[in-house]
Amino acid sequence: MDKTTSEQKSAFQPAISIGLNTGTHALWGVDATLGLLEAVNVRLSYNNIRGNLSDFTIDAGSLGLNGQSLNLDADLNLSTLGFLIDWPFTRKKNLRLMAGAMVELNNRVALTGRFQESIFINDYELTPDRLGQITTTYRTESSIYPYLGLGIGRSVAANRLTFAFEAGVYLRGKPEFTIESTGVLAGNAANGPVLSDNLSSLQWHPSIGFRLGYGIGIKKQAVDTTRLDPLPVQPQEDIIAEEDPMPKEKEPTVVSKPVEPKTPFLTMRGQVVDAATGENLPFVIIDMFQVMPDGRKQKVLYNRYPGGTFQIDLQRGADYEIRLSSYQYMESVVTLRADSDPQRAEVSRSFVLNKQ
Repeated sequence: MDKTTSEQKSAFQPAISIGLNTGTHALWGVDATLGLLEAVNVRLSYNNIRGNLSDFTIDAGSLGLNGQSLNLDADLNLSTLGFLIDWPFTRKKNLRLMAGAMVELNNRVALTGRFQESIFINDYELTPDRLGQITTTYRTESSIYPYLGLGIGRSVAANRLTFAFEAGVYLRGKPEFTIESTGVLAGNAANGPVLSDNLSSLQWHPSIGFRLGYGIGIKKQAVDTTRLDPLPVQPQEDIIAEEDPMPKEKEPTVVSKPVEPKTPFLTMRGQVVDAATGENLPFVIIDMFQVMPDGRKQKVLYNRYPGGTFQIDLQRGADYEIRLSSYQYMESVVTLRADSDPQRAEVSRSFVLNKQ
């Protein structure tokens, strides 16, 4: 028998949210956030930044080459698989701590530069083809990037859609630069390790992103208010005896004591069925609150019942609000009052849920 006490452990109904995200970590990304446990969510994601830029011209005056221009080509190919644990630490679950890691799939940023015009040294001309070009490639030594961040907004929507802002940092490891060059610029390969050492402290990368999520199988609330009142009691018929010709002695009056209930609880047994088929649901989740005289609601039960059948103890004469739910079914809210008749030990009730 299930006791309606607040100490009873609660069951949990899994939830899923599919999301699209963008930010400094990804030009675009997709994810699935799984509410496998009541306290935390698990997120699996794919993030991608892929793009290139050709013939972007900058002034080379800052390099001491006044009057010269540089043509730059950039190529970005960054993609990761993400595994994050998401812990909502507020009651409304709109503030979250996130921790996990990104696994590298592609990790390459390349920048190629070449002179747009010839350079004259005295009367000697160095054409762009003779000068050559130089390509610097950036990678990181690690293929797994630990992540720590904070999210504002729910990751699994209370209704259907949710929007969130997320910020954090990745530990990408020490940068590795390689330099390839041709023509007069050849011979710069040795500067790659020097550049890597000079920038070795740049291991933490900040991340700012936005996420739009859509919940799958989120319940909509439908209210069906009924009352569980005592069954009508048939009035006792008055029986008048015919006059007896022979007088009889008056029998003494016996005063009966009021019947005391054997237990302060009334047992309610029942089942929850599909509204269309009438068949029992595979399981039902019951979230029950006792409604106090001043209108306050106190949670007394949260449990999962396999097979759609349940047995609950109610305090006699008390008012309750019961919320019934199951996967892919609309939530139903029922209010009832437990029978206070001490002669009655249990009642039976059936409820129906409609599919979404």
